[in-house]
Amino acid sequence: MESGKNFKENNLRVIQNYFGSNTPEKLHIDNITYDGDDHLITYTEIDIPGDSLLEQMDYMEESMDNIRLQLLGDDPTNCSDLIVPPKDPRAVAGYIIMETMGYPPFSGSNTLAAGYSLLQNGFVEQKDGKHSFYIECAAGLSEITYESINGEIKMISITGQDVYLAHDGLELTICGKQVKVPVVYSGGFYLMIPSKEIPTELKQENYDEFIKIGKKSVDDARALYYPKHLTVGDVGPIPFANFMEDKQEAGHYVGATFVYPDCICYCPTGTGSSAHTLMRYVAGEVKVGDRVEVQSPIGSTMYIDILGADKLEDRPRLQVRINGLPTPKEVGIQAIA
Repeated sequence: MESGKNFKENNLRVIQNYFGSNTPEKLHIDNITYDGDDHLITYTEIDIPGDSLLEQMDYMEESMDNIRLQLLGDDPTNCSDLIVPPKDPRAVAGYIIMETMGYPPFSGSNTLAAGYSLLQNGFVEQKDGKHSFYIECAAGLSEITYESINGEIKMISITGQDVYLAHDGLELTICGKQVKVPVVYSGGFYLMIPSKEIPTELKQENYDEFIKIGKKSVDDARALYYPKHLTVGDVGPIPFANFMEDKQEAGHYVGATFVYPDCICYCPTGTGSSAHTLMRYVAGEVKVGDRVEVQSPIGSTMYIDILGADKLEDRPRLQVRINGLPTPKEVGIQAIA
């Protein structure tokens, strides 16, 4: 499949054959999970104004947010990706990402899940061996590479979004201490908080405490700093924080992604792991060519390959590949409320 020229035909075929539906205007939901974080990959026939996916994303936030609220429900760990026609002819499909914090322009776990869904439902033909295709989000193209053996997907990898150090450090008060907290862009802007600055241990049973710390830190950071992406432009205020632990004896790093205002993800997330990797690169702990293993406090893992490094307006920047394996959960159909 070479491009999105056949998007409408492929989208309708998936709705009819995979979901068994004759109502393409409804929301057809392919639930792909990543270690407890549900990604609702959603197919429908819908018209969204905008000349780019970024404009369409902004329009949805301003005028069609009912879809996000309906899909996510009351579970803050849910995410959704609305499959839409791509604008770039190299992409087979576009996707608009929706999370509890709003509309991030890029997300690693959402991109992995969207790519998996497109393969498992036949939108993209799955072949044995290693193959690649492109999908497009508001931040641009992402290349999906998958490896399939005897019809079973063994691994999905994505590239396409650079990671850079946006700010050397905001002076924030965290747990009563002044802490210099860097800001990294990796598909969204992240506060990078060393967990050693927090007296509570970074474990799942302590998530409520870390959610409170994350919300206060993001609120305080927003009062000081409104970042703009150096090439994309305005992508909104800081929505994320990553709590970073030092390297463990097993050779991996532990990181937990906080999503504003009230969620810590079960998986380490692709963007959080990428931001974590950049900080380890800046510290001189890893180099180009390394694979960095980042694990969430519950043991879910992603692998970040450092493909290259350079500068973006004198800011350290990495080109990375995110590796992981989502799994299918269930499907459903909803009318748009």
